[in-house]
Amino acid sequence: MTHEAIEQREGLVVTQADREAQAYLYESEDGSKELILDCNGEYARRLLENGYTETPLFAEADTTSLEEERDTLAKRVAGLEAALEWYGQQARLCRLIHSEGDSGRHALQADGGNRARAALNTDPSHAE
Repeated sequence: MTHEAIEQREGLVVTQADREAQAYLYESEDGSKELILDCNGEYARRLLENGYTETPLFAEADTTSLEEERDTLAKRVAGLEAALEWYGQQARLCRLIHSEGDSGRHALQADGGNRARAALNTDPSHAE
């Protein structure tokens, strides 16, 4: 089995040695091919004795769910950052004396914590 890199994802190099073969393809010089899905060692040994070459076949790793999870988390972080920025801006305004701070005080009073609750809600259908 060769140890050359078969794929590279997010800085990690996956080699054939890191995976278990799911099947083996046997090919002869005359173009005949045999595919063995289960590990039938005796049949495989006979093919090799008859001049067939062996190629291990590996199942592709399903990264769709990982990519979707990463995207969901990125959206969640962006929502949390936006809420924090808004609250930070309103708190800065609240500190202003007299009517200059009224807009921040009124915005916070009107919000009543809704942005924070929406940002902290783990159900994306309830986020703003």
